[in-house]
Amino acid sequence: MVHFRKRIGSKGIEIIFGQSISIHGSAAQSDEICIDTTAQEKNITYPTDIKLQIKTIKGCQKIALKKNLEQRECYVLTVKKLLLLNRFSHYPTKRKQVLKAQRKIKTIAGRVVRELERKLSQEKIKAYQQQLSVYKQVLSQKRHDKNV
Repeated sequence: MVHFRKRIGSKGIEIIFGQSISIHGSAAQSDEICIDTTAQEKNITYPTDIKLQIKTIKGCQKIALKKNLEQRECYVLTVKKLLLLNRFSHYPTKRKQVLKAQRKIKTIAGRVVRELERKLSQEKIKAYQQQLSVYKQVLSQKRHDKNV
C-alpha cells in the first residue's frame, strides 16, 4: 500500500478522496468513520525459544558491560554463526544441523546467565534480580509448559 501511495503521489490521493466523497455523497461528510484494518500488516512475530535465548544473551552482555565485568567469552561471532544456521529450519535435510545449533544457543545462554550470577556481588544482584529471574524462566521452559 505504501508503494502504491508513493507512486500516485499527493495529487493522486486527493483524486481518490474526491471520488470517494462523490460516490458516498453526504455520508462521507459525517463525524464517524469506519476503517477496516484487518489487512493491515503488523510488525509482530511469535516469540520462539531461539529469539528469547538470544535476548537473554544480549541482556546479560549489557549488564556485564554496565558493571564492567570481564566475561570469559563474549560469544558474538559464535551466536551470529549459529543464527545463520537457524535460517534453514524449514529444510528437512538441514533439520539435524539446525537442532544442534539451537541446543548450542541454549547452552551459551545458560553459561552467560550463570557466569553473570557468579560475578555479580550480592548488592548488585538485587538490582537485576527480576531480569535474571526472567532469563532463568526462559531457559527452564519446556515445549508444553503453561504460562504459570
